[in-house]
Amino acid sequence: MRVDHALLPQDAPDLSTPEKIAESLTARGLAGWRDMAAALPTRIETALRDSAVEAEPKTQTVAIPRRVIRSKPDLDAWLEEIRATIAPLLASGPVWPAA
Repeated sequence: MRVDHALLPQDAPDLSTPEKIAESLTARGLAGWRDMAAALPTRIETALRDSAVEAEPKTQTVAIPRRVIRSKPDLDAWLEEIRATIAPLLASGPVWPAA
């Protein structure tokens, strides 16, 4: 699963000398490291979802609405919306809520 989702450990850049730092930045620049780090949450989420589906093949992925919740009534309405979306699906198998 980690291989499929590019979640294997990466070698740390060699920072022992200025020359090694330059070589490391030539191999993967700062933007490359930043992009790799920014992609991790999505890769992890996808790996978790795929693991859930592998463990329970009938797992259904359901998009959960995102919004700013400003009050308890907002929270109650949002939770009711999610309940109304997910509850009917449970008869067909487990549900994986996704953003």
